[in-house]
Amino acid sequence: MQKIIFAVIISITIGLQLQPVNVSASSLAQSKDPAMDCGMGILALLASNSSQAKALLEPAFETLQANPSSDKDLLLSCGLNLAVLLQAELEWNRALEVYEYLLPITREVDDQQSEWTVRFGMGSIYMAQERYDQAETMLEEALNLSRSSSPWFLENIKPTAQAATLNNLALSLAGLERRKLRLDRDFSEAHNLLQEALTASRQKNDQGLLPDLFSGLGVQSLEPVILNNIGQLYSDEAQYELAITHFEEALARNAPGGNGFMLPGPEFNQVLNGVIYNNLGLVYFRQSEPETALQYFEQALEIMQESENPLAQAGVLTHVGFIKEQQGQLTEALAAYEASIQLREEAQAVVDSGLVTSVGGGQLSNSNALALTGSLGAYSDVYDYAVHAYYKAGVEAHDQGDLTESRRLLAQSFYTSERNRARLFLNLLTARQLQLADATATALLQQERAVFSNLIATRRNLAILSEENGAANQIQQLKAELTGIEQVYQEILTAIQTHDPELMSLISGQSNVLTVTEVQALLDEDTTLVSYYTLGDESILAFIISSDDFTIVDMADLSRLKIREQLNTWLRDLRINEKNLEIAHPQELQTIYQELINPILNQIQTRKLGLVAHNELHYIPFAGLSDGNRYLSEQFILFSLPSASTLPFVQAQLHSADKVAPPLILGDPILRTEVDLEPLHFAQREAENIGTILDAPVYLADQATESLIWQEADTAGTIHVSAHGEFDQRIPLDSSIELAEGDGHDGSLKVREIFDLKLPNVELVTLSACQTSLAQSVTSDVGSISAGDEIVSLNRAFFYAGAPTILSSLWSVDDESTEFLMTEFYRQWKQQGMSKAEALQAAQNLVREQYPNPYFWAAFVLSGDD
Repeated sequence: MQKIIFAVIISITIGLQLQPVNVSASSLAQSKDPAMDCGMGILALLASNSSQAKALLEPAFETLQANPSSDKDLLLSCGLNLAVLLQAELEWNRALEVYEYLLPITREVDDQQSEWTVRFGMGSIYMAQERYDQAETMLEEALNLSRSSSPWFLENIKPTAQAATLNNLALSLAGLERRKLRLDRDFSEAHNLLQEALTASRQKNDQGLLPDLFSGLGVQSLEPVILNNIGQLYSDEAQYELAITHFEEALARNAPGGNGFMLPGPEFNQVLNGVIYNNLGLVYFRQSEPETALQYFEQALEIMQESENPLAQAGVLTHVGFIKEQQGQLTEALAAYEASIQLREEAQAVVDSGLVTSVGGGQLSNSNALALTGSLGAYSDVYDYAVHAYYKAGVEAHDQGDLTESRRLLAQSFYTSERNRARLFLNLLTARQLQLADATATALLQQERAVFSNLIATRRNLAILSEENGAANQIQQLKAELTGIEQVYQEILTAIQTHDPELMSLISGQSNVLTVTEVQALLDEDTTLVSYYTLGDESILAFIISSDDFTIVDMADLSRLKIREQLNTWLRDLRINEKNLEIAHPQELQTIYQELINPILNQIQTRKLGLVAHNELHYIPFAGLSDGNRYLSEQFILFSLPSASTLPFVQAQLHSADKVAPPLILGDPILRTEVDLEPLHFAQREAENIGTILDAPVYLADQATESLIWQEADTAGTIHVSAHGEFDQRIPLDSSIELAEGDGHDGSLKVREIFDLKLPNVELVTLSACQTSLAQSVTSDVGSISAGDEIVSLNRAFFYAGAPTILSSLWSVDDESTEFLMTEFYRQWKQQGMSKAEALQAAQNLVREQYPNPYFWAAFVLSGDD
């Protein structure tokens, strides 16, 4: 499925080998000469032997890198082929490193063809990671290179490069538009680029001017892909007749003609047909023709099964399941959804990254098991469909009097929602390929991924052989191999569990997802947990769990977009008119209370309320939601969790609470000059007040360094940081806490680095002045609030490092009121003996007397142990 997206890069890259390289015959004869290894690696790449190619190219490139006198052309040639191979194998982080290293070299040797290859490769990776703005920048530069009058070694490949760049640039712009509210989407620029790409794809290459190696390389091979993508844009715009016309033309133009490597061969053509059939099914479904849609989906599924493409199969199975659900066949629908989820999770574990094919331009990605963006209806992926279908089936069973089956199905709805939260967390890590400093942990995880990949491949081979009535001795041999691999895999899982139980949360399918019964066993009699789950844009489920009860409330008419708009309106009005800051019980927060809290209020009979948010609901200041007279934080003692399944990890850290460990307090750091953030005028006084309460030293200004965190965090009992935080919506793992630089650290403590901290003695981490994307959204459009991954990633990182509780803010709050609240929180906790959640409640009550608007005090959220 990936061949078309890399065919252009590989072809042009390998074409560079026809250029003369200054390597002597004697050096080529040496057994371990990097030039010879590079050449042999390229030949292996041509022969589709990726493992041998990588084994040759990687060490050759590293040797050339280490030698300052290496020939630049040879270094460029070897590196480009390695980067393309890494990209094809979805090792995105490493591929980007190689591309970034090569980019200045392409300019140094004035090789625009190679520079295009680098920029197109990087832009395609950014597109795959849904970093569409960065993809747009990189691909626009690549497009300029493909349009330049400067000569390329293979001048006649320029139309191919131009068409491919236009296609990917269009898909990146379309990706940006799909993030907006439906009414605000404008695909006109994407349309224009795809039409230009289509024109370029219909140019004829002068075959006589091309070397024999490229005699089969026609830019026309991109035409059906571009037609498919144009059809998808029309489908998104509900112009269904135009969509069908382009999909049917794509089918007609999708004739096999490649050799399977340099050009897409029959296998790719077959899979592309499957994608187009799938897209036609979507269009017919949207036109209320489910039977016709089902026929197309079944054709697509048959092709995807023959091609052994698990992600594509998962997408089509989701669509089949949805139609079965609409036809009232819930059992068949759930079977299809579960098969889709299983395929998707297996594929995620194998590739360990978000797979984006050229065909869908990101629409057959690992981050979405649906084959196409915006498909079918309100729900965004197969987990949402399954969560809702299990709920519907549970309600039906209850209405039919089968209470046991009803309870099972409703519990499965919750369990599936937790599976999705675990999957989203893994996506967060794998999309940027989290790298741990713990060498043993890294090695164990690499072993797990390699063995699991082998395990899945062996299972598939056995299934194929059995279906084809293969020889009995071959089947027995494969069964024996499978038994051995399964044993090795269990041994690796045991080793991982022994080394660090939390490592299991980084493994697909092993993320310790809890059932309802298991969650209930972890709750005391005075605690209720409410886990919200958004179903697309149109509905929200609330799973309500106490130690002895479980129920689900369906907020069927509640749109998360409406909630997002209410929240943004409130914050925007505060900016526009400062008098609004004097208003208690703002109307917008009353509206959200009515929508999110009123429907579940009668189900909560305990004093403590734990909240698990989902998507944009992460930004809701639950403490400040009001019925008009009382705030939610006055009615209950509140705490939050990233998911219900994190409870065991949070509670496992509590053994350290009895230890006497010194606090670590940092405040008002001096930031490096390139960090443009407002000064925190009260941060120093806040840190000093807390130092007095905790009887601990305080590190300020140039002493409040990132290096101090690395030096002292492993012995600290409480960590308090009064400093700016920068939250990154696009790449949550790159979110950071900004401290002073020094001692080999740049001062920017990133979330990806927090995973490597060891906090065995910590009972609380406080981040008192963090600035999130929610604050930025006040001055931008409503669609700017993200899915909350940056908040989840920060909390999960500290949980993983060993902290049972994190106190942080949803937006950058006035630092005078923050100083007041933080001082009172520590006084109530340490001097009055309250629990952390009670201390926060008491501090908010005190701040509210002076600062009535929730803006000043409701942003602070306690995550983890209460």
